[in-house]
Amino acid sequence: MNNDELLQGESRQIRTLDEIALEYERTEITCVLLYDRRLDTYTNLFSVCEMCPTEQQKSDETTSKDPNGRSFPQVVKRLDPYRSIFILRRFEDSGQAAVQYFRGESNCRVINDDPPVQVVSAGISTMDPPNEVPLVLPMHKSSGIAGVLPHRSAGFRTCAFLDTSGATRRLFSDKEYLELSSFVSEAIGVDLQGYYEFFGATILCFTNPILRQLKERLSADEKNVLVELYPRLGKTIDGLSVELADERPNGNGFSLIYRCDKAKQLLSIPCSPYRLRTRLFHATGEVLYDFSGHFMKNMQINMGLMGPSRRFTIRKQDGIEQTYTIPTVHYHNVGRPSDKDATPEEMLIAAEKQRELDSFEDNRTFVYFPPEESSIDRAKPIIRELLSQAKNKCFICDPYLSASDVLEFALFVSNSNLEVCLISSVAFLIQKVDKDSETTHGEKLYEVLEAIKTQDPTARIQCRALKGRDKSPLHDRFIVIDEQVYILGSSLNEFGSRATTLFRVPNPQPLIRQAKSWWFQDEQAVGLTDWVTRRRMEGGEEFE
Repeated sequence: MNNDELLQGESRQIRTLDEIALEYERTEITCVLLYDRRLDTYTNLFSVCEMCPTEQQKSDETTSKDPNGRSFPQVVKRLDPYRSIFILRRFEDSGQAAVQYFRGESNCRVINDDPPVQVVSAGISTMDPPNEVPLVLPMHKSSGIAGVLPHRSAGFRTCAFLDTSGATRRLFSDKEYLELSSFVSEAIGVDLQGYYEFFGATILCFTNPILRQLKERLSADEKNVLVELYPRLGKTIDGLSVELADERPNGNGFSLIYRCDKAKQLLSIPCSPYRLRTRLFHATGEVLYDFSGHFMKNMQINMGLMGPSRRFTIRKQDGIEQTYTIPTVHYHNVGRPSDKDATPEEMLIAAEKQRELDSFEDNRTFVYFPPEESSIDRAKPIIRELLSQAKNKCFICDPYLSASDVLEFALFVSNSNLEVCLISSVAFLIQKVDKDSETTHGEKLYEVLEAIKTQDPTARIQCRALKGRDKSPLHDRFIVIDEQVYILGSSLNEFGSRATTLFRVPNPQPLIRQAKSWWFQDEQAVGLTDWVTRRRMEGGEEFE
């Protein structure tokens, strides 16, 4: 089959789910439901309806026993006196049953039990992809929706209704969600904690109806690819076609399409592929299988052999001896790496990787300041630049934050409507500014903030001190700029004077929540003005 013939096939009318269902002999429907006794309702938390070929092994049934030893066709966990989690799996004798359950009617689906179970959704669900057009899951990816589906060696196609409103998640507290996620993971192996976007989803999935497996192998001279097709019982490969495409670092190389005439075919290719993408097409032009990967051309194995354990006995400060046993490993390289020059693909990938690393400083993903005098001149402007970008929130968290840091950095927040939140620590603020002074860092910081307000009443800079006379609960230094968080390798008062780093946190929300907690909860921190006033009234006593 040539490329023109394939384009004609792909332009045909896409088959409906009802037409696709005719290729499957049975259905498995697995549901996680919330039952509310007060309302006598079942709410969908997660459902998968799978159309299965005849030869596909049947999944285990969901069963449990009560204290008297009686069996029930579901697994149940009670959340509270009124709500329980039900996990059940039902089997039907046609593929159409999966399509019917997936579609439902008027936000309601029916499980054919005795009596029938009506399942409602917590909110309005959105279909992905739209219009019941199946999504082909690449075999080389296990993330996304593939992370909550069983593995099938010949590929998967899916449609899904997703709870984009988050209504299902709002039915539970964080503790309840963690509890039920653990229950579901143990019962059916689905990680709803990690794949929270599928909480409340109803997924229709179906594996390759014609093949149970497809394999590719590259010939020794790298001029041919052996494609092996393993049809299911009673199925034929007539009408199938396979595409071999070369995906290279700079773009796509060859793309060849062959008609599948035999179960094993040696297909010629113009050059050795860097990354080979294989797609299998139905006679209608639909994609049944999609896989992209590298052929192993060179191998080096790093083997570790266990050695004798080392034992150390260490006396701690409290006088108690602690013995540590540490295993050792000897590593040996097995196989010799190629001594050839880098291939063009390797050179291009290395160059692109280096450009990515070079861009880290420009976009402030990671900046290294070496132990040089010029680092101080670079460090301060970079921090000031970040602070000047704050629009919605700004926290400067440093257990050693002092008056000089306010003048050097906090004043550079340019948004006049934004409150700048400074978080220091009592452990530092009670210390004297210098040995010949009676003024503490806290008092000096307070004086500077008051002087700023006198000169510019519109300035909104506030400070709170973390409690703890001997040790601050904060160790690292970080700044929050809107929804981004940056970690500083040293305190602001000497940032850049010694070798240090600045990097953007990939998951900023935990630190943002922590900064807000310190700022708003009096049991964790005290306002600087209150702290100074209390010290003066009580003759130097500090908040603990």
